[in-house]
Amino acid sequence: MDEAKEKQEQLTESITEESEERNESLRLFKTNNPSLSILHIDNKIIINNCWSDPSLKMVFDEDEDVSFLSSIQLYDELWAIYHNDQNIFEFIYYPLEQPVDRSFEMHFVGKKFNMYYDKPSAVFNKIVKSLVSTKKLTY
Repeated sequence: MDEAKEKQEQLTESITEESEERNESLRLFKTNNPSLSILHIDNKIIINNCWSDPSLKMVFDEDEDVSFLSSIQLYDELWAIYHNDQNIFEFIYYPLEQPVDRSFEMHFVGKKFNMYYDKPSAVFNKIVKSLVSTKKLTY
């Protein structure tokens, strides 16, 4: 087998493995968030109905690493993401003023959570950057 053909076969195997890993990550994300619909359109991964809001979707390039989604759960009631692998909630909000350095307890679904203000995680930033709203915002 010539070298060029061997490299092409290795590249094809690599792409297939990446695609299988991506699909498994998306399958787990969908399992954790049954209200979502996930589409593959024009080399994009489109995740509709985020936080059960039909006007919100996430959009990723088809070749983008989305493995981080496999352990994420979107909580509609809290407008939060939950990291199943770390037992951490991150809330979507923007403080009007810098938050005071403080912590507190939250009780949700029969569990106690120790809460604190901190910088958003890299996963949180990836999710927020992927969000697209189809609703016109009015103030």
